[in-house]
Amino acid sequence: SPLYFPAQILIVIAGIRFLFYFKKLKQEEQLTVNPAENEHGSIPEVKLGISAPQTTPTEKKLLVALIAVIVILVVAIGVYVFKLFQNPSADIPVTTGFEVIGREFDDIIMAPIEVNGKLAFIAKKDGMEFVVYDDQKVSRGYSMISNLTAINGKLAYIVADKYPANHIVYDGQEIGKQYTDSSNHLEGATILQIAEVNNKLAYTVDYNEVDGYKIKQRSFIVYDGQEIGKQYDVAQEPTDINDKLAYWAQVGTDLPLSFLVYDGQEVGKKYGRVYRKPIEVNGEICFTVNMYGEWTIVCGEKEMKTGNRNENAIPFIENVNGKLAYLADGILTIDGERKGGNYNVQISPTIASIIDGKLTFQVEEKNADQKGIKYFVVYGDRELGKEYEQAAVPKEVSGKLSYFAKYSGRWYIVLEK
Repeated sequence: SPLYFPAQILIVIAGIRFLFYFKKLKQEEQLTVNPAENEHGSIPEVKLGISAPQTTPTEKKLLVALIAVIVILVVAIGVYVFKLFQNPSADIPVTTGFEVIGREFDDIIMAPIEVNGKLAFIAKKDGMEFVVYDDQKVSRGYSMISNLTAINGKLAYIVADKYPANHIVYDGQEIGKQYTDSSNHLEGATILQIAEVNNKLAYTVDYNEVDGYKIKQRSFIVYDGQEIGKQYDVAQEPTDINDKLAYWAQVGTDLPLSFLVYDGQEVGKKYGRVYRKPIEVNGEICFTVNMYGEWTIVCGEKEMKTGNRNENAIPFIENVNGKLAYLADGILTIDGERKGGNYNVQISPTIASIIDGKLTFQVEEKNADQKGIKYFVVYGDRELGKEYEQAAVPKEVSGKLSYFAKYSGRWYIVLEK
């Protein structure tokens, strides 16, 4: 609880003040019990007598101080217990026609995916992360879980108890430890980018190669248990295109040349650098490159200039209902036409999708105080999620809309009924 430590400090301060106060009272009591001699050098006569016990001023002050300390203790402990057992999800707002999932967890780590018609996601409880599938925990707790993916209808995800020594859990089996275990020969190896290619598992192994005083970043791909692309300096972003493996390869480090490898063959031109994983649109492979300072989208043999020269605004590309869509500087373009009105559209990690026939995307806007950023979801002609602190990552699950919602500092899943 955020009030736990302030309560502790309050209790300590009260205790210290009580001790000093008690010491002062004791000193006063000693002066009262041992009065000074009078001017004749003798102690005044004390007359003995029997009377009813009386509460001295010192005792009264001591009693008041003790009661004050007890009150502070009771209030502080009460506040802590209340906060400890308070469930902030109890009053989370819910839009009509939607439901909130994840109230029983401390946090939801990743947007849900659909596997065999059932919901799967990563949740956090008591400091550990685990996978939830069909309302059941299906993994043990790890310090980190990421890249939850469905491979041939089975769950695959990257786990780690101590980063970067991660590995993959696929259908309950541990995979890739031979690359990332501390006893391996690959310096700083870690696993990235799980993907399904023709119903088989593909992933990237990233590591460092030490060459004298230089450290080179290297990577290769493991597909269906086979190591691929080790002849290149870098091989990454495994992708399924028409049930065949496609990935980026790079040769050279100081002046690198990057190109696409598809079904084992190098295809297309070599570029100084390519960005984002390749996609397929109407039978053509599309990707993004920077040509002479201008972002350009390549589809097959066609090169389409975007007019965008902002080096920090790399266009995201995607297949939206069989049409090429790209997003740059908050502007969404689909099949050559600007969509999304005047919204500042953001990657989420998809740029847009058609859910139940409605164009759906994530929007960014500044807060009213202009000091922060707020995200919400546009679903057709509706703005959703503005009642939350943040609403992001719209996705289709079983033909319905789902999105991330942050409320009272915790993330939940909002799912259309």
